[in-house]
Amino acid sequence: MRAQRLTVAMNGDVVGTLHRDGSGAMSFQYAPEWLAEPGSRAISLSLPLQHGRIRGAQVFNFFSNLLPDSEAIIARMQARFQVETAHPFDLLASVGRDCVGAIQLYPPGQEIPPVTDIVAEPLDDDQIAALLDGYQMAPLGMTEEDADFRISLAGAQEKTALLWYQARWQRPQGSTPTSHIFKLPIGRIEQNNIDLSESCENEWLCLRIAKAFGFPVAQAEMATFGRKKVLIIERFDRRWASSGWLMRLPQEDFCQALGVSPALKYESHGGPGIADAMKLLLGSAWRGRIASCSLRRRSCSGCWPPLMVTGRISACLSSRIPPFAWPRCTT
Repeated sequence: MRAQRLTVAMNGDVVGTLHRDGSGAMSFQYAPEWLAEPGSRAISLSLPLQHGRIRGAQVFNFFSNLLPDSEAIIARMQARFQVETAHPFDLLASVGRDCVGAIQLYPPGQEIPPVTDIVAEPLDDDQIAALLDGYQMAPLGMTEEDADFRISLAGAQEKTALLWYQARWQRPQGSTPTSHIFKLPIGRIEQNNIDLSESCENEWLCLRIAKAFGFPVAQAEMATFGRKKVLIIERFDRRWASSGWLMRLPQEDFCQALGVSPALKYESHGGPGIADAMKLLLGSAWRGRIASCSLRRRSCSGCWPPLMVTGRISACLSSRIPPFAWPRCTT
């Protein structure tokens, strides 16, 4: 395996370079220009600003956590983009143009398009229905007919993302961000004999309960396109600028912040628990811990809670379907 590089950017600014050496190990190095910026920030609490290359498991784990958890979705990504391996570097080289948070990955030397440009293809309800119907062939809605739509969304649930722009749904092109995530029902899990056909309603309800407590939550609504029911969630890691362009907001989940592998996201599998999460939140500017405990079971997952990486840690409530379908809100 030959050494390779990917340029890491946030909102059009080059932040650093992701390296992969001949053994497959990854390292990350912040760009000198980024380090010299007065307002520069780390891409993760586990990858603090510093000169020189950052090596170790925390690099691999941070970038791995940008990808879906589902082996089936990963396999479809490999087939769709003819990626030889499931190595995170290879996958992100193909789909890393629009990741969770502000991270974007580009081949070295490729010009980063202006972030203020909004380029997208309008979609009608029938086209969205066809997109959702074809999820088993098109990972995250990335069809062969649209080679310029490249996104990566973490998590195991089937989903895609689109842009709400000029009062209609559109499919972004190039570096244009998505603004909303479309989640499909999980359905029946045969191996555990669990029916999660109403997972979208469950998640919507969790968000409504959290909102009733007065906490900041992502805006969400149920919708139907053709035969497909979806939960549409406004992305909390996107925000419209006053000048009319869509900003990407830096954020990470607890696994990334703690440098934990996605394979260890569950406490029962040796991953981080509520004590680890609360220790990290001691420096938080946000106090919404009560809701995290009021609608959760003891089993903890470090994969989902999103953290906004600023001078201090802040958080936004997102809802999820935990093991055995118990409703839970996490920070």
